[in-house]
Amino acid sequence: MLRSAGPGLYGTVNARREKCLALRVGPRSLERALRIMDALVKALERRGFRVTISTAEKPETQVEMLGQRLSITLDERIKRTEHVPRNGERYGPKWDYIPSGQLRLKIDEWGGSARKTWSDGERARLERQLNDVIVGLVVIADAKRAWEQEREREEAARREAERQRALAEQAQREEEERRLVLERQAESWTKSQRLRAFVDEVERRAKVKEVSGAPDSEIGAWIAWARQHADRLDPLVADADIDEPGTQAAAVGGDDSTSSS
Repeated sequence: MLRSAGPGLYGTVNARREKCLALRVGPRSLERALRIMDALVKALERRGFRVTISTAEKPETQVEMLGQRLSITLDERIKRTEHVPRNGERYGPKWDYIPSGQLRLKIDEWGGSARKTWSDGERARLERQLNDVIVGLVVIADAKRAWEQEREREEAARREAERQRALAEQAQREEEERRLVLERQAESWTKSQRLRAFVDEVERRAKVKEVSGAPDSEIGAWIAWARQHADRLDPLVADADIDEPGTQAAAVGGDDSTSSS
């Protein structure tokens, strides 16, 4: 399909949405580029690495090694020259793009300072640099793997810090709630003590005035109701039902003020 694809705007063959090698070269360099990629793919597969071709918007050639997937592209350097109108042409393009014949292999991945590009040069054409390309792929795959492992460690540390922060906030909320409950209980206990003292004083004055405090009398019924209300407010009395029988006195610290209730 690459052989049947015509050149695009920049003078390179295009095969979008097709399952083919990631090549961006001019028609004259296509056969050579295919031979280079064929040699590279076979060399990679002999070393146990898997090469796949995607069908994305732009074709991708990917190599799987060290648990990583790397994308490689073979392209041709394009020369740009100002367009010269021909045959009375009035509305032509501003630039002409001419393939240079100089091929280049690129690893399209982050790799820190590792080398990611190999090109035709004065000392060696690209065909003689394929072993260096494979070594570069391994170096970048290892760097990418280390980077991902570091990101995973950082993410795990972030999640643990978040978990510890959530636990600390939960403990703080629970401590605040315990403090508020304690203060409310102390306030209720104080209020119940004042009520009992008031009821005791009412009962004492009734006796002084020789007013009957029998349970069936008006004042007797009121005293019983008032003391029950004080008991409902008292958190020590309210919690007495969780103690063993006979331990209520111990729970309230043997306070004589409760004996009258």
